[in-house]
Amino acid sequence: MKKFRNSLFGFNKDDVMGFVFEAKENEARLKKNIRELEAKSEADAQKLSELEATVKELTSLLDDFKQREAAITALSESIGRLYLVAQANASAIITAANENAEAAKSAVEQNVAVADSAEEDLNEIGRVLLAKTREYSEELEALKAKLYDTKQKIAENTAEIDKLKDESSSVTAGVSQ
Repeated sequence: MKKFRNSLFGFNKDDVMGFVFEAKENEARLKKNIRELEAKSEADAQKLSELEATVKELTSLLDDFKQREAAITALSESIGRLYLVAQANASAIITAANENAEAAKSAVEQNVAVADSAEEDLNEIGRVLLAKTREYSEELEALKAKLYDTKQKIAENTAEIDKLKDESSSVTAGVSQ
């Protein structure tokens, strides 16, 4: 706490007025800091909202890919049934079996090509999802840290303003006596 010089009728007026002026300047500076931190906090909240929208979009994509995976599984089961039918016909009718085997082989190759392509797509999607999830987690943690720091600074500045107000009030009360 600042000490005031004594004068004939109490404290030195210049010391008290200097202290009051300094306290007002500090209060204005701290209020400005609070406004800046609040603006920064709002920007961080906006970015968090954008990241949440990205997560929703990625979740939607993941659901689409799960549906595709189910279709590929059904297609794979269909291929297995087709192969068994072709094998039964081959043992019963050799001539027809050769023709059916060629048709089945062609269909299997096409389905395998489709399955291979789908597998590549799913692998790429998995890599992208993993990368986006990591990015989202890192950005979310960074935003949380920034938000925490902002809250701490606001609390510190508010405490400092309250302290300066208390000091100003006590000085003003001392001056008026």
